[in-house]
Amino acid sequence: MEQFGDFKTNPKRIEITTIDQLFSVGSSKRVFQKDWKSSGVPFYRAREIVKLSEQGFVDNELFITEEMYKEYAARYGVPQPGDIMVTGVGTLGICYLVKPTDRFYYKDGNTLCFHSLGRIDSRFVVECYKMPFIREQIEANAGGSTVGTYTIETACKTRIFNPPLNEQQKFLELVRQSDKSKYNASQVMRLIAQRRIIEKGSDSSVT
Repeated sequence: MEQFGDFKTNPKRIEITTIDQLFSVGSSKRVFQKDWKSSGVPFYRAREIVKLSEQGFVDNELFITEEMYKEYAARYGVPQPGDIMVTGVGTLGICYLVKPTDRFYYKDGNTLCFHSLGRIDSRFVVECYKMPFIREQIEANAGGSTVGTYTIETACKTRIFNPPLNEQQKFLELVRQSDKSKYNASQVMRLIAQRRIIEKGSDSSVT
């Protein structure tokens, strides 16, 4: 985040706003345990959101019926592409960006949904939530407790950089290049390790 400078002193005078100015923050309509099924539409808790964030997929074990999903979609709404799912329990503030192919419902209280208002690039917000200036706010609001929560109220008050869209996109491109470099470096290290194993095996066969 060096591109924007220190968040507290904000030397570049970048706009700082709160999440509730950029998203409609909410949670889901309650789904009772008796309504959980072994097949149907995926039903995610915070732990599944964390796995999606880290791995991009999850082997889900809980579902709701198609009928319930359609009813809740019509009456209360469901996550849409560009929305951000944010964990409110467990490991707080872990984000997952909803994709066009996603179709799921989620547990109330466990997870928040930031409904995009089109005022900021959601991908930029996801990256910001990995940064110390956001993590520190989440930890402070949790009171340092190991069983803290990240609530709708505290999420709405969370402060974040809101630079011009072109600056957000420049930042995201830097992140993409960095991730690509990390991936390439990981591949190289894996190949080196494999070569060493092969060479060690060859040496052993000779002796």
